[in-house]
Amino acid sequence: MSASALAKKAIKENEEKPAKESKTPELKVVRDSLPENTGEKPTAAKEEVRGEEKKEGKGEAGKGEAKKEEAKKSSSKDSKKEKKPAPKRKAREKKNAAQKAESKQEAKQGIKPDAKTEDSGNHTSHKSFREFNPWNKILRPDKPIEEYNNKEVGKEGELLASLFLQYKNYEILEMNWTCKFGEVDIVARDGDELVLCEVKTRLCLHDGEAIPELRVHKRKQDKYRKLALCYLMEHPKEDALRFDVMALTITGQRSAKLRHLLGAFSFDL
Repeated sequence: MSASALAKKAIKENEEKPAKESKTPELKVVRDSLPENTGEKPTAAKEEVRGEEKKEGKGEAGKGEAKKEEAKKSSSKDSKKEKKPAPKRKAREKKNAAQKAESKQEAKQGIKPDAKTEDSGNHTSHKSFREFNPWNKILRPDKPIEEYNNKEVGKEGELLASLFLQYKNYEILEMNWTCKFGEVDIVARDGDELVLCEVKTRLCLHDGEAIPELRVHKRKQDKYRKLALCYLMEHPKEDALRFDVMALTITGQRSAKLRHLLGAFSFDL
């Protein structure tokens, strides 16, 4: 057989054989699923979008830092602000102011600041009024008692009477309260009861016994009833009222007799 015949025979055999299957079909599928690499570079629009995303991220981070800085500043400002006084401190300041005002009023009236006594539920005290020593708690004229005039005697009697009422735990509301009908020597409070007190004082150094309360006669009592009506018109919340008489007899430079008549007369005519 010639060489040309052999070549023809080989070509026919190759055509008749089936095409061999690919040994790597999976690889072909994987390659097909991958995006085609066209070799193109990212466009300018895409680059701009990416740049904006980066800027937005930076902006959000900057906002968070700014908020943190503002919070720090506000906390520092709050710490620098002056602290408000505690309730105890406020109460103490009010008490001190009230004590100063009372001391000024007592200085005007002639009572020394140490004349106050501690309040208690009853009207008894451990010390007697003599041991309480009221003579050291009033401002007196710089002259002997014999040279006192009637006005000075009356003033000293009112001061001694007010100290006695404080010793008995009365609350002194007014001294020498006046209206168009006259004057009330002492307005005090005994528990829930309002007390209008008339003070009568006599200087009795050598004459013996005196009874000053006898000078609170019917005309004086009627006057006090009118004074009480005026006071109640100015203080309508008061509902219980009593009339007392304080009778003092000054017998020496540092000695006196005192009688306290509770409910000396009534409101009824």
